[in-house]
Amino acid sequence: MVRQVEKSGCQHSVKLRNGGIDEPNPKAVYTKEIREEAVKLVIADGLGVSEAACQLSISMKTLANWVGAAKDGKLENVAQHQRPLTEVDC
Repeated sequence: MVRQVEKSGCQHSVKLRNGGIDEPNPKAVYTKEIREEAVKLVIADGLGVSEAACQLSISMKTLANWVGAAKDGKLENVAQHQRPLTEVDC
């Protein structure tokens, strides 16, 4: 079952499991390039965090964390402990 949800003018599909209870999907793993491009939209291009997150279909909280890390000069440290997904993982 999929429910359409609108947050800040952005449409999201939320998969409902276990009789319609929202559960978070497994954590997404983003490449360094995606994080850098997303942060650039906010910092260099002046897009708001919510608008950029909506355009990129990523969590607003995730992007806000990346922007904060970038402003502190620590974007390189984000997700160091994560390993990239392989075809077997997908």
